[in-house]
Amino acid sequence: MAPIAAAVIKQSRDQRLGIGLRNNVADDPNGPINISSIASDGLFSDSGLIVGMQILSINNISMCGMTSGQAIQILKDTEGQVMVVADNPIQTAVIAVTPAQSIAQGRKRGYIILKKTFKYNPSAGFQMSTKKSYSFHGPVTQDMVACINGKLQGLRLINSANRLQFNINNTGHFHGTMNHEAQKHHEEDFVVAILEAMEELGYYFRFQYDAEAFSTKMFIGGDSYTSKELFIFHKVQE
Repeated sequence: MAPIAAAVIKQSRDQRLGIGLRNNVADDPNGPINISSIASDGLFSDSGLIVGMQILSINNISMCGMTSGQAIQILKDTEGQVMVVADNPIQTAVIAVTPAQSIAQGRKRGYIILKKTFKYNPSAGFQMSTKKSYSFHGPVTQDMVACINGKLQGLRLINSANRLQFNINNTGHFHGTMNHEAQKHHEEDFVVAILEAMEELGYYFRFQYDAEAFSTKMFIGGDSYTSKELFIFHKVQE
């Protein structure tokens, strides 16, 4: 079973979602977070999520290294769209490999999300107000980013396109942006280079999903449209 993305709309901060979470390993508060319950009258009752699934991210925030209490607090504090990405590691293991193969191949651990964000302000004109960027979420190190940036440095670009490079931003994530010419001519080249670098680092592409949002503002900036594309990777420990 591939990971699924479940999205619901929380009308207020106090609205009940009806989903219970717990860390899978009792003596490891930072272990995988699994769904422990789903209420029949909750917002996630018909979302496709099931008890036992492992939570990979909530609203594009990786759950790697988080406790179930921290994850629950994110759900409680959110108002508006709540996006949960979850996987069923037990079913995936049963379908994909035998127990002997699983031991030989190693166990899955460490999820990383590459988020591609595209935002524009229709009232300001499409060409003038587009913004497209990439950011990494999860256990990404400076050495990993150096490998990824090295791959991107090897690409041949047209003169007017900027080169995508990742640097840590003020939120603690590795982030990079593209100008219009880079988006138009080299966006797919960047993705291929990143995929190749991640594979060399031992992370394998697992799943991708898209999300869209529209925000209305009366004065500052005007209306805006945001599209997010997430690439989810996992690592196999030999």
